[in-house]
Amino acid sequence: MSSTKSPRAKCDAARRRPSRSDATYSHMIFCAGCAGLSLAWNLLELGFDEPILVVDRRRRFENDRT
Repeated sequence: MSSTKSPRAKCDAARRRPSRSDATYSHMIFCAGCAGLSLAWNLLELGFDEPILVVDRRRRFENDRT
């Protein structure tokens, strides 16, 4: 579970979306607000290497102050 990559590097790598045919995730977080994104960040900080999917119903996050 440990990795030498920084959390930011892991986040950047995670932005590359897999094709639908090979999309598998070990962890799913529902809601991309402050709590959901903090959880994802902390999982990366703890060294989780498995793919994490963050799902939110909103398509735009304008003026989000959560």
